[in-house]
Amino acid sequence: MEFRNLMKTPWLAAWMLILLVHPAIAADLRFSNFTNTVVIYTDESMPYWQTADGRRFQVAPRIIVRTHADNSPPLERAHPAINRIQPLFQLGQTHLYLLEIDARPDNLQTVLNALEARPEVAWAQPDLLQQRTPAHASHGVTGGRNTALPALRLNWPVLQQHNRGQGIRIAIIDDGIDLTHPALRQTKVAFAYDIGQRQLDASPQLAADTHGTRVAGVLFAATEGLDQPGLVPDAELIAIRQPDTWTSNTLLAFHLAQLAGADIINCSWHSHGLLQPVADAVSALAQYGRDGRGTAVVFAAGNQGQRITATSSEAAIDAAIVVGMNSPHSNFGPSVDLVLTAAPMRSTAVDGGFAPIGGTSLASSQVTAALALLLARDPRQDLTALLSALQQGASHD
Repeated sequence: MEFRNLMKTPWLAAWMLILLVHPAIAADLRFSNFTNTVVIYTDESMPYWQTADGRRFQVAPRIIVRTHADNSPPLERAHPAINRIQPLFQLGQTHLYLLEIDARPDNLQTVLNALEARPEVAWAQPDLLQQRTPAHASHGVTGGRNTALPALRLNWPVLQQHNRGQGIRIAIIDDGIDLTHPALRQTKVAFAYDIGQRQLDASPQLAADTHGTRVAGVLFAATEGLDQPGLVPDAELIAIRQPDTWTSNTLLAFHLAQLAGADIINCSWHSHGLLQPVADAVSALAQYGRDGRGTAVVFAAGNQGQRITATSSEAAIDAAIVVGMNSPHSNFGPSVDLVLTAAPMRSTAVDGGFAPIGGTSLASSQVTAALALLLARDPRQDLTALLSALQQGASHD
């Protein structure tokens, strides 16, 4: 989904022209990701970059930098190829910037090296596009499970006894939400934005944009046409369409969710690798969001039946609330916080009809709703207390 129409992008067309002018050039790019050195390479036969184990990327003439403090002006002097610097994500002690550089194949590594040598720079990475998997996708099942965690059933009559999410803002970062659907028209929309189109509208734009509307239905749908209505119809929605995995766009999505006042951020998807800029942003939200009480960032574990390793996906982020499903399809590992038992259900679809949702997409959406209900009951709770209250109020299978 991410690689479509890329040649319509001016910077990529320019880059490919450079490669055509200089044929038979092989190149590699090295950068730090947590404590590891990542090496990606390309040559004239490949329209992409890849790692030795076959993970593929697109690379832009942009660099993401974290500084130890708010030190954007000195970065301009790091290298003459830097054309523009803009703040990308700012929260607490986390200061992330996007640097645009001259689009020459040798500039990226040179500028990365220059930035990493500066004392005010914590790390620097190229802006990357990698493959994303919606959490409802299921393949490659290995049959593992979270044996260390009990499978929980959420008690909705008790959770919904006093409220339906009043006063809570939930951000859904996904591939677009069809708010013209009859069952979603009553949704209280606090903010909507399309990261790709840079416009104040999070409507689906492509045929593949189906996932976000289903997630929204679990949370906000009216009863018409559904066996089960939305779980938190009185909460407010922050709808953010972010259909690709450019690191800079993902960071912008989190930044906008924070600025719009999100109490909870739902991410029912994962990429094929965890990058440090995303992990740092999620950690900052969990530490500094909601005036220091912590914004809950909920990630689906994924449905490949595989162990989550330290950098395998966003589901490895310690500061996130990672939700698995009581199923052999669910990904598993020490970063998973909750495992739910929940039957697949019908939810809203982009054609005005209804479609099934299940797996960890459903589980993470339901946990998002449960957290909203608990937070509406007592908005002063921090993340630790909130997660504890959810676990204590659920029954064990």
